[in-house]
Amino acid sequence: MTTSKTLKPLMLRPDQDFNKDLASVIVTALKAAIAPLKKRLDALEARGPGVEYRGIFREGEVYERGSLCTRNGALWLAIRTTALAPGAVPDHWRLIVKEGRAT
Repeated sequence: MTTSKTLKPLMLRPDQDFNKDLASVIVTALKAAIAPLKKRLDALEARGPGVEYRGIFREGEVYERGSLCTRNGALWLAIRTTALAPGAVPDHWRLIVKEGRAT
């Protein structure tokens, strides 16, 4: 024989001290998680523009990392600061477009 008992739901009263402590722990954890991301974002924003088109390559000019220029119909990206012509030293420039036409 089985009997069924009516169970009353367990009602917990919110404890204000517990809630404040929990909120404090959550805020502290979020700040700790966000801090390195904020530091990284600040460093990225401090870099300035990532890519800048400088026009046709000119001998003697210094091209910063991220500079784009054209030479002999090709588009080149400076992967380090350089005054050397695109294609002269492989670790200074990266060929982006070999030849192209706007249509």
